[in-house]
Amino acid sequence: MTIKHITMQIEPRSLTIKMNSGTIIRGKVNIAEGPITRVSDLFTLRKDPFLVVYDIQAEDVPGNVVIVNKNHIEWVVPED
Repeated sequence: MTIKHITMQIEPRSLTIKMNSGTIIRGKVNIAEGPITRVSDLFTLRKDPFLVVYDIQAEDVPGNVVIVNKNHIEWVVPED
């Protein structure tokens, strides 16, 4: 069996997200992907409808990682 190692550049940015449901999610996103250099680029340059948020802190969300549907976001505040 051959094992492949994938190297990925990580450039985390902290943010706070308010979902349409009222849930507030605080966490980090990775912006080290192609032409993305700011949190806002995740919404304007990426066509993917989902956003991966990790190291999260949220009252109603169990776990450490959440995949958010961008269509359900009310607002986002970059912390960095």
